[in-house]
Amino acid sequence: MSENERFYIESHYYHLVTGELEKANQVYEQFAQTYPRAKDTCQLGDHLRLHGQHEKAVAATIEALRRDPENYVAYTSLVAIYTNLNRLDDARATYQKMLENKRDYPNAHVSLYGMRRPWGCS
Repeated sequence: MSENERFYIESHYYHLVTGELEKANQVYEQFAQTYPRAKDTCQLGDHLRLHGQHEKAVAATIEALRRDPENYVAYTSLVAIYTNLNRLDDARATYQKMLENKRDYPNAHVSLYGMRRPWGCS
């Protein structure tokens, strides 16, 4: 098993099997430090978002984008996190930046579709 696979298995074991969320977070953080340019480095932010820790999720996802500005999955995650926080202007700005950088991922469109107020992107 590769180290990358070990991170995946271990993080999901703590997250989904034992429910030890702090241990899962530690593994996600180790993964991001070991493979800073991997598309999966935003998993920590996603994990935090799914467990209601939205502000921490913003910070973790922005860090993932700092490490890899081309990480389209991190852009999408940040759009979803901002939407969950009702920070719609930030969500829209992140979406626009993603498009400007020619990073596209279908889930970002889904997050924006779920917003309640019109915003006029053309």
